Amino acid sequence: MSTTTKVVLIVAGVLVVCILGAAVTLGLMAGHNGMPNWNGLFRSAVIDIDESAELDLSGVSHINIENVSGRIIVAPGEPRATLTGRVTTNTDKKTFLEVQNKNGTLTVRTDFMTIYPNFISGDMVLTVYLPEDVGVNASVIGTSSNADVSNIRFDSLSVHSTSGSVKVTGCSGSSLKSGSTSGKAEVRDVRFGSMEIGSTSGDVTVKGAAGNLSASCTSGSIEISDVSGVLDVSNTSGGVSVTLSQAEIQPASIHSISGSIRLTLNPDAAFNLDVDSVSGCFSSDFDITISGRQGGYVTGEDIYGKVNGGGALVELSTVSGGIDLVKAQ
Repeated sequence: MSTTTKVVLIVAGVLVVCILGAAVTLGLMAGHNGMPNWNGLFRSAVIDIDESAELDLSGVSHINIENVSGRIIVAPGEPRATLTGRVTTNTDKKTFLEVQNKNGTLTVRTDFMTIYPNFISGDMVLTVYLPEDVGVNASVIGTSSNADVSNIRFDSLSVHSTSGSVKVTGCSGSSLKSGSTSGKAEVRDVRFGSMEIGSTSGDVTVKGAAGNLSASCTSGSIEISDVSGVLDVSNTSGGVSVTLSQAEIQPASIHSISGSIRLTLNPDAAFNLDVDSVSGCFSSDFDITISGRQGGYVTGEDIYGKVNGGGALVELSTVSGGIDLVKAQ
């Protein structure tokens, strides 16, 4: 087969695919008379949304809350959901709040689903009210949405956003997982048995948390204060600041690859200290017993000692960055 013949066959194949695609598209656009609905493709309307629905929690053990674009709010109140905002669409869709209850799982979501070439775009606020002591497993997911969950006791709680910030305040339960791919993750005044908080590209803030905490960040800063449980903190590119006001501290591991570490502790805190800094200095307000000696300032890559007689292990390590161990005022 000649090169020219091959080219002709390839071009013919591409044309067939294009024609079939156009036929399918026109079929989807066809109105009731079978003619293409060109207005539906090129014209759109702006619609104000104000919807609400009562929520039946009987027999519900799991709650899924989802919003594509806008904001998610989960707050205490009588069980119901509201959806407000504005969308631009070329469809005749009238309802955007979807509530489903199936096999013990309640799903509350914004319905942006449509078939090409139809479209729906806009920002909406999805608010879900739940009893303060609801005690279920809850999942809150935003695609391009900020999520804010406050003052509710769950069994387990998971809050995630792909492009948006997440905030959990005054909640409690057995476990918490909260994070954002591109946005800030914030947790305040919570009580969970275990917590995992993180952000790929954004800051992480935890202030007031009872329970074991794992906090991580790829690109951004981490700020933690007043955590009562075991602490595991890691940052790839950014600084870490941790403040623990209690005298009796739990084991803590704080690691940064490219960034500084500042750990502020109660002057009476007693702990074993393990410091590893590849490129950076270590300074301490505490007297550290190292091989029978005490010093207030140490420069080195590998230090192990005791503070105030020793206790829980505190590990501090950086690849590129300084480490400061500070006494709280």
